[in-house]
Amino acid sequence: MTRRSHASEITQLENLARQVRTMAAFARAGLKAPNAQWDFSRSSEAMIAAALEASRQSGAPVAGALDSCARVCSALVEHLRSVGAVLAGPRLARRIILVMPVIAVVLTSALGFDVLTVLLGSAFGWMLVAVATALTWAGSRWSNRLIRAAAKLDVTAGLHPRLLSIALGSGVGATRAREVVAQSLARSRLAASEPEVSLCDELFRAASRSGIPLRLSLIALDESLMADELSRARGRANELGEKLLLPLGCCALPAFLCVGVVPAVISVASATAGLS
Repeated sequence: MTRRSHASEITQLENLARQVRTMAAFARAGLKAPNAQWDFSRSSEAMIAAALEASRQSGAPVAGALDSCARVCSALVEHLRSVGAVLAGPRLARRIILVMPVIAVVLTSALGFDVLTVLLGSAFGWMLVAVATALTWAGSRWSNRLIRAAAKLDVTAGLHPRLLSIALGSGVGATRAREVVAQSLARSRLAASEPEVSLCDELFRAASRSGIPLRLSLIALDESLMADELSRARGRANELGEKLLLPLGCCALPAFLCVGVVPAVISVASATAGLS
């Protein structure tokens, strides 16, 4: 994930949270909320569409459903901002990977080694250039993949208990709430998370035995699942610095050796042989 795409994702989520709060304010005032077209290819927008669908089918208050979605969007924005700060160092390391071969040529040439003649004047030199180029490309792709994996976030974490709590807010029974959630997910092109479904089923069974407030338990489960996902994502971002040592060591350093050290050694050996 590049800095530009990361910033655009933050902007998109901020605008989405603002739009959802506006819709919630209209709904709370008893007014018709502004129409919105949801892009189901974006998990964040599909999540909101599912919440609205669950509210519509169950008859639950729309404002409450939108408030829960706005809270999630705001938490995601804060997370992306913190991840952006953590990823500043790894992105710098990725740039170093890209420019290390050039630095190698400049430094060795400045020290008086005729590396350009070695690199461009023989088949072996061109082979070194090709190897360094391939290593630099591989290191850049590798580091970019690590950065994307570290910045990845499941925005639908906690969605199943969230939708169930929305449906139950209308006073429907557990069976009807499950049906509403299944239909809402299908209409929003989202799949139910099996672990979340299992956790919700356990809460349903516990509530039927003990009489505990099921809706409050589902809201707490939703918040807990989202907090766990945010915590895991922060952990991945914090571990990224160590993981980026692999492309640096396996790709950037060999590329540096190919176009910096090896041509310098060949240049010195050729000059020595010529003098002798």
